[in-house]
Amino acid sequence: MKEKLNREIGFLYHSISFMGKGAFGSVFRCVDIKTNKEIAVKVLSKQKLSDREIARSMQEARILAELNHENIVKFIDVKHTDNYIYIEMELLKGGTLTQLIENRRLSEEEAATVMKGIFRAVAYLHDRKVLHRDLKPDNIMFRDPYDLSSVKVADFGLSTKYTLVEQLHSMDGTMLYMAPEQVLEQHYSEPVDIWSCGIILYNLVAGKHPYFEEGDDKNTIIWKLKNIHWEYPNGFPSLARDLFEHCTTISYMERYTANLALSHPWITRSGGKIPLTHLETMRGYSDRLNLKTIAAMTLILGQLCLNSGRTITKNYTKIIHHLSDKNYEAEELDNHIQKCHTIHSIPDAKIHKRASSKQFNTTTSFLSVPTKVSRPKSGSPVNRKAADLTPPTSNELLRNRLVRLSPRPQAEHFPEIRKTKSPIPRSPKEIAPFRDTRLS
Repeated sequence: MKEKLNREIGFLYHSISFMGKGAFGSVFRCVDIKTNKEIAVKVLSKQKLSDREIARSMQEARILAELNHENIVKFIDVKHTDNYIYIEMELLKGGTLTQLIENRRLSEEEAATVMKGIFRAVAYLHDRKVLHRDLKPDNIMFRDPYDLSSVKVADFGLSTKYTLVEQLHSMDGTMLYMAPEQVLEQHYSEPVDIWSCGIILYNLVAGKHPYFEEGDDKNTIIWKLKNIHWEYPNGFPSLARDLFEHCTTISYMERYTANLALSHPWITRSGGKIPLTHLETMRGYSDRLNLKTIAAMTLILGQLCLNSGRTITKNYTKIIHHLSDKNYEAEELDNHIQKCHTIHSIPDAKIHKRASSKQFNTTTSFLSVPTKVSRPKSGSPVNRKAADLTPPTSNELLRNRLVRLSPRPQAEHFPEIRKTKSPIPRSPKEIAPFRDTRLS
């Protein structure tokens, strides 16, 4: 083929040498006769490709012509002859990421540098509504083998432009780096590239593919994707694991965007908070809203129970907003509530975490506090009978179980003081023990 190619394009290039194979053609290292510069030329045979594949190749050229980013291979020109199509690109002498992984194990900092360049390229592509669809180590190259920040995304043979209305569902790409929805030929969009980035990240850090084993066929790979279970070798960094899992969630709606990945502390290497996806942000907002409602109801009901007839003070509203504006740890939140109880004589309420996370960012329950009715001293018949009666349960008093409050005794709970047509007169001394009954 090389001799035939030399005869075919000898008037365009010289010093032709084979570099590698792409989706629809082979890539050669050439010297442009006009400019005398070394370039990479992707050669596509019109005789070996179908009309659809030729159209795709021309689409690759059009997409590359519109892109200009330091982490994406630069497009130079596209040329035709009767038998071939030539796509000219900048020459990358640093080799592929596959070759780099095979030669040595990257440090965590080096892996983060490579992934930063890949995520930057993907963010640029997605901003312009371009899907790569075939991100893998073979398609990640370096301009300089000694400068990992010179990483470049190459081979746009399977890339495509899309719109918000368009729904892609074809299985294009390399299966080992495809997202589940892509393998199963479901509708997909930008998150398929993020999944591929996650698999590359794991490969860089662990030195192996996260789930593929020698001998796995197509059906085995599909089964593993449907029953995915990630395992990590010893020494796998926790932040790298968090970023990997954010990129490879089964639900594509919960995956990171490329811009979120770029702000992750494992990429920035500067610490800081782990960014949240839109769904995680909404859940956090919902949790804070629930907390605000729970705190408000607890404080208001507590004051109403003990200070019937009084209005709710402005301090209550101020404290409620203060509690709901931030994520507190359980102990800190408990201190705020207890302070509020002390100032306003509100019944005690214990707060317990429902989540395993240290951060108090899930819906908090104000668990029940046992209620006690002040037992009058034995002596009078009325007191002895009242002490034997069981007060109403918390479910009867407050269905939503935010807090149990002990109400003042009601006439219907104590037959001896129930109003009848001929009420039994009672002295103030006999009724007094029931008037100030409250939580102990």
